[in-house]
Amino acid sequence: MQDCPYCHKSAMNTWQKFMHGAGRRHRRDSCGRVVAVSRLAILPFVVWLGVWLAASILGAALFPISIVEAVALFIAWGALYMFVHVRFVPLLKTS
Repeated sequence: MQDCPYCHKSAMNTWQKFMHGAGRRHRRDSCGRVVAVSRLAILPFVVWLGVWLAASILGAALFPISIVEAVALFIAWGALYMFVHVRFVPLLKTS
């Protein structure tokens, strides 16, 4: 669970935070205040996408891989992105 920055009670579960994305607001039921996911939430995605594209371009030229390996790498990078987003991107107070 993600804690509300105002009342420090649970604001949303992990899945809701992940699906929230950067800049979307969420009104809390218990305290009625609005919280948002930090805009830094997009940063892990940009890094993930950049690494994936670089690996795809360079990997295809240097190390040919099968489609199964490519899909496995895609899933592994996606799981790493989800972990970083949920663990390190904070909820913010909004006005």
